[in-house]
Amino acid sequence: MGDDQYMMCPPRVLGYALKQKQWAQLLVDHLEVPDAADAGTFKNKLPLDEESKDLAQKLVRAHEQGKMMTKSGIRALEDFAPGKGKGLVIMLYALMAGKPLLSRSFDIAVQSRIHTAIKYEELTQEQKINIFKSFFDQLQKKKLVDLYDNLMQWVSKEGKRLQLNGRQIRNVVSTALGLALMDDSGQSKKLRPEHLKQVAEQTKNFKQDLGSQEAVYKSTRR
Repeated sequence: MGDDQYMMCPPRVLGYALKQKQWAQLLVDHLEVPDAADAGTFKNKLPLDEESKDLAQKLVRAHEQGKMMTKSGIRALEDFAPGKGKGLVIMLYALMAGKPLLSRSFDIAVQSRIHTAIKYEELTQEQKINIFKSFFDQLQKKKLVDLYDNLMQWVSKEGKRLQLNGRQIRNVVSTALGLALMDDSGQSKKLRPEHLKQVAEQTKNFKQDLGSQEAVYKSTRR
C-alpha cells in the first residue's frame, strides 16, 4: 500500500485489552510488537518439583491437542451431556497447620471436577534463595537495588531461614522497596540490606505473635 492509501485507513483498530479484560479501540500509532514470552519462566522459576512441573506441562499440551482434534471432528472421550467435559482443572494446594486448606469446605461436586491435584510442598532454603534472587533481579534491571551482593549474602545467611512462602517473600521485598523509596537519610533511594532486615524482622515478630495467640486460643478450646 502507498502513503495515500494508508491515509484513507482509520487511525484505530479493535483489540482486546488483557489487563482490563475488555474490547477497546486502539490507536494504531501506539501499537507495538509485544516482547516474546519467556518460555523458561515456568520451568525455571516455579518452585515445584520437576515431576509435578512435567505433569502440568504435559496435561496442558494434551488439552490443547485435544481441542485441535475436536475442531477436526475427533474426540477421544464424549461426556454424557453434550458440550460438557471440555475443560481442564488443575488444583494447586498446600498444607496449613497440618491440614489441607479449605479441607472442610470441599464439596464432592468440586472434587469430581478436578482432573489432577498438585501439592505445593514447603519451600526449601534453596528455593527461598532463588525466589528472593528473582525479585532482586527484577529491581536490579530497573536500577532500584544498591549493594546487590550484600542483599544476596543476607538472604543466604538469614533470609532463607525465615518461614515464608513465595507470596510472603514478594511482600517483604515490595515493602522493603517502599521503605527505600521513602528513605530521607540522604542516601540513594534504592533497596539496601537494612531495608530488607527491618521488614523481615517485623514480619518474623508478627508470625511469632500470631503463633502465640493461636496456641492460647487452642488451649482455651480444650
